[in-house]
Amino acid sequence: MNFILSKIALALTLFNPFAHAAQPERITITAQTMTAHECLDTFYKDLPADRIYPIRLSIHNESDNAIIFSRDQIKALQSTILTSKSIESEISTLACASVFLIILLPLALAGFHLINQLKELLPIIQKFSPGESPLEIESGTTFDTIIFVRFESPKDAEGKTQSYVAPQSLNIAIPLLFNDWSRGNTTFNLDIPVRK
Repeated sequence: MNFILSKIALALTLFNPFAHAAQPERITITAQTMTAHECLDTFYKDLPADRIYPIRLSIHNESDNAIIFSRDQIKALQSTILTSKSIESEISTLACASVFLIILLPLALAGFHLINQLKELLPIIQKFSPGESPLEIESGTTFDTIIFVRFESPKDAEGKTQSYVAPQSLNIAIPLLFNDWSRGNTTFNLDIPVRK
């Protein structure tokens, strides 16, 4: 009987569109990717078509201390966490490269197209994601935000980029620091199913 119950529990976990993580410190994180339809309704743009997967993130702090959340500390496997700074840096790099590639018109046009895509993305990230500075989440409160993850094409053993295949899930690690420095920090590792 226990074997059957464990199989049912495993199946429910695998098909759950939310990723949950809870630690003994009484901090709970809930994460869910946004579908293409939700992106169109919210941002007026199909971000998954551009390999960008917004994740709704909710951090509930029931511990006795405040915790520090910093978007810059989030790590993602085979992905990049997009920030205002990273987008502005890409725009600047592409603009410089496009000027030098103007003699190769097709490459320059591709660069200008990427710059326009990034310029459309920048105000979305500025409006919906947390700022650049670390944020303090008080005890007994919940912090809700959206983080934007760009999934990168995997590389083979020789380092060559393979053709793009949409991910089934996104693996991210979210470190949180306690305001009471003697307690150190805790990291939440989440495997978030990608919703279509």
